[in-house]
Amino acid sequence: MVVPAFVLAFALVSAPAGPAYGLFVGVSHYRNLENLAFTDRDAGRVAEAFARIDGPLGVSPKRRIVLTNRAASRAEVTRAVEELAARARARGESDPTLVVFFSGHGDGGRPGGGGEAISLWNSRDGNEEGDLTPEALAKILAPFDRRAVILDACYAGGFARNIAGSRTLLLSAGPAFREVATLEARESGGALALVLLEGLSGAADADGDRRLTELEIGTYLRAEVGRRCETCGRRVEDGRSRCPFDGEPLSGWTAVVAGGTGLGTWGRIDPVPPPREHRDR
Repeated sequence: MVVPAFVLAFALVSAPAGPAYGLFVGVSHYRNLENLAFTDRDAGRVAEAFARIDGPLGVSPKRRIVLTNRAASRAEVTRAVEELAARARARGESDPTLVVFFSGHGDGGRPGGGGEAISLWNSRDGNEEGDLTPEALAKILAPFDRRAVILDACYAGGFARNIAGSRTLLLSAGPAFREVATLEARESGGALALVLLEGLSGAADADGDRRLTELEIGTYLRAEVGRRCETCGRRVEDGRSRCPFDGEPLSGWTAVVAGGTGLGTWGRIDPVPPPREHRDR
């Protein structure tokens, strides 16, 4: 079993942050690959969580695009980033932040010895149009100089080499939980989405001031991702090595928070349960 790493990437800034835009992508139903449970739903739920942030990383519904399943092709991802950049230019907004979230398959080995990639709807072996390598994703995101990139997919830790930098910090994770009857207890397709949604919904607000800081979310991720059952995603209390619900072992995942946004506070939050559904496209 490959032990995935979690890397959170957000932009480093020396000046006040501009408005935030968001692209949220989730693929559960693939043309050629094995389907995943709830990863399409993750995209909408994470979008709603960022919409509730009142601050530099808040993404209002008018400033986001959600792409799921068949709509999540390389052409549509490219078009979405270009559209969001055009909106920012039309509004005369300087130095906007782009928040990107992806939940789906990841590929750790390319035909001919290539590196990591995230798998879009039409991914298959040897199909560059269906996969996004770190180099390809960096090129697509180029219209935005300041970015927050969150990749909930196997092998996505390697994206840090091309995506993370002085104005971008990367958060990556995987794999998706196994598709078993206990999934309805959490309704998340990926490990990162599960813990991130908890944190953004108030669980990471350690001091209870309703202002979520980068330190708080980083601390929460480090503390929580290794305490999840590898099958159902439930939190396992200290001292236990197996989930009391289904007897499965802990995931063994490790959270790695690298770099920093320079923002300190991501924004004000009103603690609520994570949203169950989304109604974008």
